[in-house]
Amino acid sequence: MHRLSYTRKPLEQASDASLGKTLWALGYVVSRSSLPHSAAANDLFHELLSNWSPQTIMGPAYAILGAANYLMRFSGASDVRRMLSRSIDELAGAFEADAAVDQWKAADWPVAAQAMTVAAQALENGGLKTLAKRMIADLRRETNEGTVFLKRGENPDEEELPLTAATCIEALGAAYKVDRIEDILQPMRNSADWFLGANNKGTAVYDFETGGCYDALTASGLNRNQGTEATTFCLIAFLTLTRIAGIGESSPN
Repeated sequence: MHRLSYTRKPLEQASDASLGKTLWALGYVVSRSSLPHSAAANDLFHELLSNWSPQTIMGPAYAILGAANYLMRFSGASDVRRMLSRSIDELAGAFEADAAVDQWKAADWPVAAQAMTVAAQALENGGLKTLAKRMIADLRRETNEGTVFLKRGENPDEEELPLTAATCIEALGAAYKVDRIEDILQPMRNSADWFLGANNKGTAVYDFETGGCYDALTASGLNRNQGTEATTFCLIAFLTLTRIAGIGESSPN
C-alpha cells in the first residue's frame, strides 16, 4: 500500500502508523456498520492483514485497536486473533524494555497506553492489565496530569499539540471504562480544559468564534493556523469526554 497524492498518484510506501490506522478504521466499520459497508470493510481488512509486517511499534498499537473492534463482531476470527496477539507482544516487549515512548517520535504517543488497555481488557490477561496500568500512570506523569502535551522527538519550539491532548483523553477514557476509577476523570477534564486555555500560556487553543482549533501551542504562543487535523481531534476530545461522563458505552475505542 502506498501513500497517495491529491491526484491519487502513489508517492511513497505507507508508514506502519498509516497502515495500523487503516486497520483500526476498517475494524471499527466492521464492528459498527451494516451491509454493504461492513462487507466491504471486512474484505479490505483481510487484504491488508495478509500483508501486515510492521517494523515499528506505532503500527501494532493501532492494529490492536482495529483487531479489538473487529473481534467484537467476529469473535472467532482466528487470523485476527493471531494478529492481535503478535501486536500485543511487540508493543508489550517495547514497554517492558522501557523504550517505547522514546521510540514513538510523534504527537500521538498516548495511543500506546490506549492500545495496551484495550488489549488487556479484550484478552482478560492479568499481566497485560498490570502493564496497561503502568503505562497509564506513565502517561499521567508525562503530561503532568493532563496539562502539558509536548510532541515527542525533536521539538525546538516546545510545541504542544491538539493531537497529543486528544489521544491522551482517549487513552484515559479507555482506562476509565475498564475500572471506573474516578481519579482518572480529573486528568481527562484537565486535558479538555487545555484546549480552552488551562495551559502554560493561559491561551485558548479552541477558537470559540470559528469552531476551529489552532494547530499548536508553542513557546512563543499560538500557531494560528486552524488545520483539519487539529480541529477534528479537538472535537473528538470533547465528544470522548462527554461520552465517558455518562452518555454510554461504545466500541473498545
